[in-house]
Amino acid sequence: MNFAEASELLMSGAKGVSTWNQLRSLRQINAMDFKIDFNPNFDKPLDLRGVDLGGCCLKGSNLSDADLTGAHLYQTNLENVNLSRAIFTGAHLVEANLSRTKLDGSTFERADLRQAQLCKAEGAARFSHAQMDRIDMFGGIFDGSDFSSATLVDARLEQISAMGAHFIGANLLRANLKNSRLNSPESTFNPARTRFDKADLSQADLSSANMSFVNLSGANLSYASLNHTNLNHANLEEVRMIGTALKGATLTGSSIYGISAWDLGIDDSTKQGDLIISRLGEAVISVDDLEVAQFMYMLMHNAGLRRVIDTITSKVVLVLGRFSEARKPTLDAIRVALKSQQFDLVPIVFDFGKPASRSTAETVSTLAGMARFVIADLSDAKSVLQELGAIVPNMPSLPIQSVILDAQQEPGMLDFLKRYPWFLEVQSYADEADLITRLDQVISPAMNMSKQIRDNG
Repeated sequence: MNFAEASELLMSGAKGVSTWNQLRSLRQINAMDFKIDFNPNFDKPLDLRGVDLGGCCLKGSNLSDADLTGAHLYQTNLENVNLSRAIFTGAHLVEANLSRTKLDGSTFERADLRQAQLCKAEGAARFSHAQMDRIDMFGGIFDGSDFSSATLVDARLEQISAMGAHFIGANLLRANLKNSRLNSPESTFNPARTRFDKADLSQADLSSANMSFVNLSGANLSYASLNHTNLNHANLEEVRMIGTALKGATLTGSSIYGISAWDLGIDDSTKQGDLIISRLGEAVISVDDLEVAQFMYMLMHNAGLRRVIDTITSKVVLVLGRFSEARKPTLDAIRVALKSQQFDLVPIVFDFGKPASRSTAETVSTLAGMARFVIADLSDAKSVLQELGAIVPNMPSLPIQSVILDAQQEPGMLDFLKRYPWFLEVQSYADEADLITRLDQVISPAMNMSKQIRDNG
């Protein structure tokens, strides 16, 4: 069989592929015609360099150890083909179907794989300097593969496993890596020319990877795992981080202008420092905490936010109580009075409709720390007493005005709270109508004490 006959056999469809596989398994391909020593040890590769199999269906064929350097395989169907140790250096594989192929030890260096299909392919392969724009590698396993200097612009890498893979200098602009696995200390992405800008890395596992100096600007890292990941001097401008895990991660010197960070998984092991919140090219402004950085930038560049901060520190009143449907008029009356022109305050209501929990206590304490004073309706509200027991002793600059229905006895715990001068005299009321007529007596003492505390500084 000569080279032309081999090509014709592969192009002749399923029967030809079957014959080819049988010949390969029996080692009956004429070694002289291929100018190789095709012995049982497979010392040298099968020489198919430059072969033109464009558009052919080679599904299920055995091309292991084949040398297809410079081969033309445009739109060729190579689905479920054994490509172990095959060489595709400089090959033309645009829109080829390589789904479910075996790639162990194969080489695609400088190959053109644009818009090719590698879904569910498996094996450590070499893709360095390959053109892979808009390639579809969904669900593939490429652990230990080399993607150095490859271009994967707009590539679909969703749910792939590439643990220990190398992406040094690769371009993954706008690539979809959602729910992918790129974790492993051996996974490398630096230096600075590696690009993940605008990539979707949501729910991806990048833990322990080295991503120092990598460009991640505009990427989506929501719910991704970056535990113990090295992001030293990474470009994180305009990155979205919602629920991102960053325990043990290193963020020193990273640029985080415009970052959106919410509910981050950060602990004492997270290394933060010199986080740059100014835009590249502007005078450098840095802070040492990721969550503080976002707030500080908004504060500096948003006059409206500064007004909000001023409102929080001077006008917010925390209203605590258990406001059932029947007692909503009480709440509404307090709200209206606080917002009236007479007082011009901003009520924040915490309704203890459910038993207090640890998170509830933390939330109430946080809100109390921002309030000018507190109004606490003790009627039918055991949880309010618990919260006051935690707040009052620790916040001497926070006046507490409590109210209670006449029909209910003052709880014994009030004796403890009354020791503190900022816990004002309890105001009792007969019903909602009575409270509405006497709201000035409820609010004014708290307002006056708050003013005295502020004036005395």
